[in-house]
Amino acid sequence: MVQFIKTCAVGDIASGSAKVVDVQGQQIALFNVAGALHAIDDRCLHRGGSLGQGHLEGSVVTCPLHGWKFDVISGACITRRGMQTKSYAVSIEGNDVLLALVSEAVKQPEGHEAARYLVRFGTMGYVGWFAARERGEYGHCERVVVRTSRGVETGEIMLGGEAALGANDGPPLGELLRKLTREDKLQQQALLEGEERAFNACRQLLSERHIAAELIDTEQLLDGETIFFYFLGEPPAEMADLVQELAKHYDARVEFRQFEAGLEAGCGPGCGTEEAPGCTSCDDGGCGTDATCAVAPLRRQSQTGQAH
Repeated sequence: MVQFIKTCAVGDIASGSAKVVDVQGQQIALFNVAGALHAIDDRCLHRGGSLGQGHLEGSVVTCPLHGWKFDVISGACITRRGMQTKSYAVSIEGNDVLLALVSEAVKQPEGHEAARYLVRFGTMGYVGWFAARERGEYGHCERVVVRTSRGVETGEIMLGGEAALGANDGPPLGELLRKLTREDKLQQQALLEGEERAFNACRQLLSERHIAAELIDTEQLLDGETIFFYFLGEPPAEMADLVQELAKHYDARVEFRQFEAGLEAGCGPGCGTEEAPGCTSCDDGGCGTDATCAVAPLRRQSQTGQAH
C-alpha cells in the first residue's frame, strides 16, 4: 500500500504557480494547473536546474537554466522526445497536500525480486529504505553506494537482509548499487579534500562581499556533479550571484541549504526522551533506540546554480 506524506497546505500553491517541497531528502516540485495539483522531480534531466523555479504556462514548465520543457502532468520532456522525469501521485485531505513518495515513472520491482535495506546517507543523516535488485551480504554499518533523488552518493547499512523481511515502510527512496569499492574510496577521499577547499573558498567570497552568512559545512556527492553548502540560518538573497560563480568554478551544480538542528526532544520522533530513552550512541553516528531515528530534514532554499 502506497503511503502518502503531508507536504504543505493547499493554499500555499496558487493557480499557475509552483512550490518545491523536501520529502525525506527528495526535492519535488508541486504545480497548480487550473486548480489541479501535480508533482514531478524538481531537478531537470539536462543540467539539474530547479523546475519549481521555472516558468509555468498551462501544464508545461520551462527550466530556468537552459529552457528544457516538461509536461508537469505526465513528466514527459517536450524538448527531448522519449525522455521523462519522475512524476508523483498527489492527494488532498482537507487543507493538506499529500504526496506518494514512490514515483509513477520508477516503481518498486514487483514481487520479492528486490531486497530491501535501511540505509543512512548524506551529511545530515537521512535514513530510508533502498531496493537492491541483486541480493548481497551487506553487514551492519557497511559502506555502500546508493542512487537517491540527489544523485549517486555513499551510505551506510543500518538494517537489511533477513532482518528486513516483512518490513512494510512504504516504497524505497532509491536503489542500492554496490558495496563501496576501492575506487569509490579513492574518489571519496578526493572529494573530501575538495570539500575543504570549497568550504574555504566560499567563506573567503562571503568575507570579500561582506555577506553576513554563517557557512557550517559542505558536501559533494560521489558522482561529483553536485555540491551542497550548508548555512546556519537562511542564506540571504544577495548570495544568488555567488551560487553561479561557485558552480562555474567547480563545474558542478551548487545548492545552498539551511541547516536545521535536530528536534529539541531528540534526533527523531521521541528519540532520547522518556518515551524512547537510550539514544546515547547518536553522538557516535548511531542510534540506540529505533532504526528510523534521524536528524530533522533540511528545508531546500531557492539559491541553486549549475555550471554551463
